Amino acid sequence: LLLARALRKMDIGEESSASYQEVLQLPFDLVDEFGIPLALYAADPLIQDNAEGRAVVERIQARFSTRDWISPPEAYLIQELLEPIATSQPSQVSSETAADCRRQAAEHIRKAEQALALQRDFPDLGLLSGREDDRPREDPLWVPYGQPRWLVSLAPSGQESEFLLLTVGAKGALESVAGDRAFGAVNSGGLSFVSVTDSEGETVGPSFPGLNLAITAGPEERLSEPSGLRFFYLITVILVLSVTFFGAYLLWRDVRREVKAAELRSQFVSSVSHELKTPLTAIQMFAETLRLGRTRNPSARREYLETIVNEAQRLTRLLNNVLDFSRIESGKRAYSPEPADLDEVLQDAVKAMEYPLRQRGFELEVETENNLPKVRVDRDGLEQAILNLLDNAMKYSGDSRRIDLRLRTENTHAVIQVTDRGLGIDPRDQERIFEKFYRVSSTDSGRIPGTGLGLSLVSHLVKAHGGRVEVKSSLGEGSTFSIYLPLGGPR
Repeated sequence: LLLARALRKMDIGEESSASYQEVLQLPFDLVDEFGIPLALYAADPLIQDNAEGRAVVERIQARFSTRDWISPPEAYLIQELLEPIATSQPSQVSSETAADCRRQAAEHIRKAEQALALQRDFPDLGLLSGREDDRPREDPLWVPYGQPRWLVSLAPSGQESEFLLLTVGAKGALESVAGDRAFGAVNSGGLSFVSVTDSEGETVGPSFPGLNLAITAGPEERLSEPSGLRFFYLITVILVLSVTFFGAYLLWRDVRREVKAAELRSQFVSSVSHELKTPLTAIQMFAETLRLGRTRNPSARREYLETIVNEAQRLTRLLNNVLDFSRIESGKRAYSPEPADLDEVLQDAVKAMEYPLRQRGFELEVETENNLPKVRVDRDGLEQAILNLLDNAMKYSGDSRRIDLRLRTENTHAVIQVTDRGLGIDPRDQERIFEKFYRVSSTDSGRIPGTGLGLSLVSHLVKAHGGRVEVKSSLGEGSTFSIYLPLGGPR
């Protein structure tokens, strides 16, 4: 995997693709520290090559054909990997197949989350006898749990003081009973499994202690009741349903927020892992080359050393972003504003980005206004904000290789602008790009690495200086990010 990444960075595409294909065929039980199969780490680069989408989908189908446990982080990663295939129409692979795999991943996520919830709620189900040794009853109870409804019970495992937790989907059993002709001839209502503690329904039988089958009355029975009582029942049902639906909405909103946060955390961990491994791999590869003396050419050695320094600086910027975000979240980020020449801050940022700009063929046009007054700023914080904007401009420039960096005054503010001529940002996303972890979801930008922290940190750093950050962008025409700093300094 490290070899494939190094070859890809060196633009040796054919050998890199071959190495990624070897990784894709690794057994699924070979996982990283997050429980994600290493084979999936080869999927994204192969999909980007626009030639191996079918192989990726076939491997994911093979993953679903096993009966092994698939964790929520792995299922979320599979959904993210298949999104560009499912939403496009490439000739090499059917988008319907990819969409079907995404639906299977969603089903695994739902089942896994309900299984984890069952593990958490198990002590409250009353399946244990309550004795000191917590052994199950001789006649185990069955209780309904969750939505969709599961029937849950305990069974001996063959080992003393040990037992198995059994879960059975109730949907099939209910459909079988409801479809019986004899039952349908006498009742047109619905069915549901309930616990005996609910004092409702009829017992299922001695084989299912603790479980009742509740039957809802059919329309003929309801019409036979007095109209006044029916009206009272109707109002009561409407009131109960209204309260229930409102409570369910609040619960759904909280659960959705937690699931979204868990998904964002999982994506963030995955993105940071990828972002850290890439520069570390390059540093290790070029350092090993120099240590073993495999090149005698002074210009090549100098280029390798510059690459090592550049990747180390890139790694430092990423770590600074993560550390600053942690300090901001905990309210411990401190600033030390002092009078500074903004032109010098810009030149320091340009110097830090000089090598990566030159290596990737970018032309940076710098324009500064003369006789600018000094502004009270935290030099490190402001330089970090400018570096983040320049790094974003490089990532999202597409085929364009021109970036403009301007410094000027406007009324009572100093304005720092970074302009690219690349992919641009949809107006619907422009209001959210400064949120933490938020990344624009599109086919083009979805393949660009990133953590979703850069613009969030820029916004916080600028606001801490009493300023603001604005964006003007059109799809396909590029973007301009403007930092406005008060000339009087932060208040």
